[in-house]
Amino acid sequence: MRRSSRMGMGGVHLRDMRTVRALREVSPDPGAAERLSDRALYAAVENPDHSEAGRAAAAAALRARGLAPERWRLAAPGFLRAADLANGDQCFFGWGYALRRTARAIAALSAVAFLAAAFAPFPAVAPAALGGVATGALIWFASTVLRPRPARLVLLRRPSRDPAPLRRMIRRELRPYGQVVALSEGDERADPIGNARQYRLFAQRLGDRIGLNLQGAFARAETLACDPTPAWRGLAVQFLIASGDVVVVDLSHVDVEPLSELAALAEEGAGARCVFVAKWGRAEAAEAALRAAGYAHPCFYYAPDGEVQHRADFRAALLDAMRATHGAAP
Repeated sequence: MRRSSRMGMGGVHLRDMRTVRALREVSPDPGAAERLSDRALYAAVENPDHSEAGRAAAAAALRARGLAPERWRLAAPGFLRAADLANGDQCFFGWGYALRRTARAIAALSAVAFLAAAFAPFPAVAPAALGGVATGALIWFASTVLRPRPARLVLLRRPSRDPAPLRRMIRRELRPYGQVVALSEGDERADPIGNARQYRLFAQRLGDRIGLNLQGAFARAETLACDPTPAWRGLAVQFLIASGDVVVVDLSHVDVEPLSELAALAEEGAGARCVFVAKWGRAEAAEAALRAAGYAHPCFYYAPDGEVQHRADFRAALLDAMRATHGAAP
């Protein structure tokens, strides 16, 4: 079950992850650490912007107060609740899903009718068709952007020379659940995380429900992505894992580059919250990587058009992972 620490709640606060200039020095002034609060010291020990000596000074200041340095953990509050999962997939594929699909279809058909009327001897039809376009588009836009309970699906993956199948899978299989937040390397569109300020900004973006709903409505694939530097990768991955309602792990390229996040998932005790996927043709390597990492989970495969095989089982696995995150009864 996801821990209760939240941004601005409990013993962990996002604002504590900030860089102290004195702690970046090779030989920092011990007084710089001593002036920090207990919470800020815990964050300072983990901050990659600080020098090794600076992090050691923060740890020493904690021990001087009778406190043991421990891993700094943060999770962004989500929008989904345990009660939302009581009706299973109806939370995601119920009336709201039907309304969005119907409104989009009305807008598309009305657009076709408007174009047909514009080039046919039925000019009186054009205003009504244009009204249908506007009505359908408005209903679709409002029901998408104001969606109250989107799930947050965290996607862990490796770069691919052929990203199209995964993008199609995201659009087809994951986006109906809500917001897809991905770990992305070398993507110019991704939010960079290379210092404490960028880390805080990315964490704050996860709390913007309406903004992310709007962004996801027009995204090519995932709603939001981050590209951390090697120094910040560990904290970024931990934050993503802790903040997701479900963690989807793509194993399509483990035969080329091992997925270090498998170890991070085990360290976070997040196995029950994970669903594993891979492209067709990568079954043997994906299954081998799972078993080597000690996971007994099934791996679901998606075709070049993005369709996941055994979709009913895949959706059941996603729902089970969300229930594990929120401690909801099956």
